Amino acid sequence: MRYSRKVIVGFIVLLAALMSPRLVFGDDDLVRVTPQIAVEQAQAFFDDVSDEPVTACDPVKMVNSDGESIGYIVRAKRDDVNYGYVVFDSERSWWISEYCLAPNALLPIESASEEIALLASSDNVVALKIDELTVGVAT
Repeated sequence: MRYSRKVIVGFIVLLAALMSPRLVFGDDDLVRVTPQIAVEQAQAFFDDVSDEPVTACDPVKMVNSDGESIGYIVRAKRDDVNYGYVVFDSERSWWISEYCLAPNALLPIESASEEIALLASSDNVVALKIDELTVGVAT
């Protein structure tokens, strides 16, 4: 049985994430992840899973319902066009909860409505994790 390069690389990334120390996005004494670190981690992830050259950028801080910092949503761009995203979530056991790589892909917080898309373009926006499948916007 043959596996594609993408499947093998994805499996290796998953194993590495499971075996590496868990990153903590809050104010704990372990590791404080900054927007810059989130972009660097996203770039490494995109380099491993994407067949296309993409650039990680525009990190959006994500908080839980208690207002605690739990991660980031980081955009991928290709030739200055939105090309996907990755969601880092410290409440998940392997910290990548979702990703998408596709031309013109919107961030999870941009797809709900035009008003939210306008808020998401603001520098002061924070993604609010409502549940495992729902992310809102807080300012």
